[in-house]
Amino acid sequence: MLLWPWDDWVRPIRTLFSRRRRSRIKPKKDKGVCCSCKLPFDTGKKRCVVDSCGHYRCYACLCAQDACPVCSREIVIYKPLQKTQQLKEKCENQDSNETSYRKRMKIDNDSTRISAEKSNIFMFYPERNSKRFSQASNISTEFSFDATFPNVASNNITLKPLYFEVPQTEEVSSFLYRDWIFQEICKVIETSNLKGILLVGDEGCGKTSLILQLVDWSSFGRKRKSGILNDIDPYSMDMFEKLASQVVGYHFCQTDCRETCLIPDFIHSLAAQLCQAPQLTEYKNFLLRDENCQQLLSLEACIEDPDKAFQKGILEPLVTLTKYPMAPSILVIDSVYESVGPLRSISSFLTSYINQFPSWLKNHLVIKSSSFKVIPVSLDEVFTLMFSLRFPSTATFSKVKPILEICLASQRPLTAIEVFYSLESASVTPAFLWSEFTQTLRILSGILIQRKDESLMLSHPALRRWLISNLKFSCNIRLGHSYLALLPTRLRYPLTSEKELELIFHLSRANLLEKEERFTELWVHHSSITPTILLKRPEVLFWPDELIIRLLLKAGAEPNATLDSPRRCPILNLASKLGFVDIVKLLLKFGANKNASDAFGTTPLMEAANQGYLKIAEVLLSAGAQICAQDKVGRCALCYAAEKGHLQLVDLIVESKNWPTLLLLSQAIQRALVAASGSCNFQMCEHLIKIRDTSEISVQGFMSACSRGQTAVCQFFLDGNLSGQDILFHAAARGHLPMLRALADKGLFLDIKDQNGRTALAWACVFNKFEAVNFLLEKGASMASKDKDLCTPLHLAAIYADGNIVSYLLSKTTDPEIKNKENKTPLECAVSALNVSATLSLLKGGVDIGI
Repeated sequence: MLLWPWDDWVRPIRTLFSRRRRSRIKPKKDKGVCCSCKLPFDTGKKRCVVDSCGHYRCYACLCAQDACPVCSREIVIYKPLQKTQQLKEKCENQDSNETSYRKRMKIDNDSTRISAEKSNIFMFYPERNSKRFSQASNISTEFSFDATFPNVASNNITLKPLYFEVPQTEEVSSFLYRDWIFQEICKVIETSNLKGILLVGDEGCGKTSLILQLVDWSSFGRKRKSGILNDIDPYSMDMFEKLASQVVGYHFCQTDCRETCLIPDFIHSLAAQLCQAPQLTEYKNFLLRDENCQQLLSLEACIEDPDKAFQKGILEPLVTLTKYPMAPSILVIDSVYESVGPLRSISSFLTSYINQFPSWLKNHLVIKSSSFKVIPVSLDEVFTLMFSLRFPSTATFSKVKPILEICLASQRPLTAIEVFYSLESASVTPAFLWSEFTQTLRILSGILIQRKDESLMLSHPALRRWLISNLKFSCNIRLGHSYLALLPTRLRYPLTSEKELELIFHLSRANLLEKEERFTELWVHHSSITPTILLKRPEVLFWPDELIIRLLLKAGAEPNATLDSPRRCPILNLASKLGFVDIVKLLLKFGANKNASDAFGTTPLMEAANQGYLKIAEVLLSAGAQICAQDKVGRCALCYAAEKGHLQLVDLIVESKNWPTLLLLSQAIQRALVAASGSCNFQMCEHLIKIRDTSEISVQGFMSACSRGQTAVCQFFLDGNLSGQDILFHAAARGHLPMLRALADKGLFLDIKDQNGRTALAWACVFNKFEAVNFLLEKGASMASKDKDLCTPLHLAAIYADGNIVSYLLSKTTDPEIKNKENKTPLECAVSALNVSATLSLLKGGVDIGI
């Protein structure tokens, strides 16, 4: 086991990160006084603005002095030993020919300064945002857009934008013949009704640079005049500035930084940027008033339901704005097609909502050529030439290959120290010194670019794909995962949940113990990780990785685990609801209960049927899922599919051999027809009627539509094969006035009799439905009709109904003393039935007692 010296390595690093953490959270200067000139703010040139570091400065000081004076005094200098100051002075007096990369890295080049017995890491760590851009050279090595107003929003708004930085080895000296792009974009935005603009081109043609300049000249940037804009004529420059001023949000998808390619992080960051955009102050005020909407846009809520968060938290509030920008607003997204593995990309997500965007908000998208499977040959030749000149032999490339493999495998940009410790973790004893590592890093100058937060990143997105696919300079990314999996394993202190997830991510992709997978499972089982708890994390379930879930299940995670929510949803139900077919198969393979239900009684098959996932339903049915199971309101999987109009799923469920009896199938179809009629789905109703063409099923669907007042659905049933007499008696017996009106409007004969000779009026009297009796008599129903027992409606009302109906019938009849087959009058029937209310009504109506 590798043990690192505490005083020389571990303590300095922990002290460093502790100081940096304290420097980020320390209280800022008073908002009422400029931290530079110490004068109070006003509404003129001394108005309050917020620097990129978060300090409050006046506008005059910001224009006069670019660097923040507070941050300049807060540079943290790390001093592990007494010789630190001497080393610093010696380092500052190095030869002036030292490369700009070495100056940025502040890495010691003298191997004699660090002995083999005690290695002392010496670096300077300025505060993350202490300087906006490098001022020591006219070559810009990094572009960072860490929102200009990170702390302007009220304390009540907790949304935070992502940190973006686009690495560049050098600034382009000119950007010739690109004026037409700005002109075309302005023309489309101002004259057309299109929802967005899509820029497509080969890698390396300058799409990202164009987006970079738009953002830099927007309210989020710093309006730095660069070579890209040097050759633009004044008219095009004005057009460009106008275009940049309309930017209200931006996003850069970077494969090296996993969170920039995830939809939940995109939604959360976009909402934060919209709050900071000066054009959308009303949207910010809306979020300040509506805390529920802020909660909906939290990162946790975006992970669980990104569609709801985007629609309810961004689109709907923007559409309802009363004070929207007069000029069209622009949302720019670079490399929109980039995605992490098989997960949903931001481009596909935006496509489903593009028509719901407000008319004044346009999308400016850039798609990498990889989405069209086009490999730029010229760029490939550039990389080949660059690596061939820098690494003439296999031995020279093998020295830097592990560093590149670690950077390729990492989910986020790593610092030089993290890369160094990752390499060291693969050795039982220290393999090389820090000085050797820094020399190796210098060889990669221009290939690995250091960001403002001192992390390392590949100079171009295409270089990542080239290193993986190239044969001569190929990098094994699985080896990089092995290094990154060993690093947290050798740490002495417990891992956070995020670090645990990173460990599982790298361990599932590493080639460690490749032929003995059970040792990898044992590795996870004996670590500090609890597989079941990690399996239930939202990042794992809502944006699943099959390799991670497989490793967790092999390590002992419970496949029948339920979420810690009031609904107590099993993870198999969630996977079925979200449409993850491979995850459903994986959980079933490890013994998940295919009939597990949540607190509402919903099973995985019901979730799949409700969402219309045909393949998941096939997997569950083939696994023996209970097809006739019902939830707590009596709905089965067939009801869910019929209600949402999934015809193929309905056919699959009906034709399944999992039905215990035909009676249960018939009952399920009947319930499905009721559900389909309730959702006004005519096509589904017709389809179900064809499957089971019985009057009873049609009557139930018609009754459901009538009870909801759905006239169009009722007319559909009446225009079909459903006869009026099949439902007339049901409508009268249940008092469904909408149903009776529909039948009467159709011209149905209301005095038609059933097999017992009773009319609709007779059934309304039997079930004591006063409104139905009143409606039928107004429509001309006969009071003299008799059934097989020669009972009139008045006889039946005297036996079953109350006094109100009896009194009403007495006012309409001409013969209140008519006798039935048993030679009884209505009064005698009421007395025999012990119906006191009807008896009193008959007596009050003047019926002869007959004594």
